Amino acid sequence: MSEMSMERHVLQFMGAYTELQDSMQFYVYGHLSDEERQEFTKRNPDSKILDAFKKLCRHT
Repeated sequence: MSEMSMERHVLQFMGAYTELQDSMQFYVYGHLSDEERQEFTKRNPDSKILDAFKKLCRHT
C-alpha cells in the first residue's frame, strides 16, 4: 500500500468517525428535555457522547 493510499484511508476513517459522532450527538440531543439540553451543550459532548448514546439506547 502506498503512502498516499494509507493517508486516504486514514482521512476516510476520520470522516466516517466524525459523521457517526455527529449522528449520535444529534440523536441524544433530540431525546433530552430542555433543561438537559442546556446542560448538554455547556459541557463538551464529544468526550461523553458515546456514554450518553449507550444510556439512551438502553432505555428506549
